[in-house]
Amino acid sequence: MARSLFSIKGVLFTSTSNTEKTHGEIYDDIRSIEGVVTLNTRTLEKGKIAVVVKVDPYPFGSKFTQEVHDTIVKDIEEVKGVRKFRVKESPFVKIEPTQTFNPVPQSSKSYVNPPETSQEQR
Repeated sequence: MARSLFSIKGVLFTSTSNTEKTHGEIYDDIRSIEGVVTLNTRTLEKGKIAVVVKVDPYPFGSKFTQEVHDTIVKDIEEVKGVRKFRVKESPFVKIEPTQTFNPVPQSSKSYVNPPETSQEQR
């Protein structure tokens, strides 16, 4: 049976100047949190990173509840080097229909129909 993964999208505020941790080490610590499966990041500006955290609720009884959501967010904020994790979108955070939060840049190119190339046959 396939399990459902849930996304928590937000902005991660970090401070590596007062710790000896790099961003890579901070990301590794977040990935090691129980229930966190993947972490996608994109740097917005110094100390401000857009993130998408994929959560597998299996370790928490296979249900993604408000309590599980809050535990994951709290655990992320307790990682050394993280100042704040501001959730922008998740199953428990209602966003305005006009707002969209997409931390992973989308390309306008479509690879569904790749451009045709001509090759001369001799």
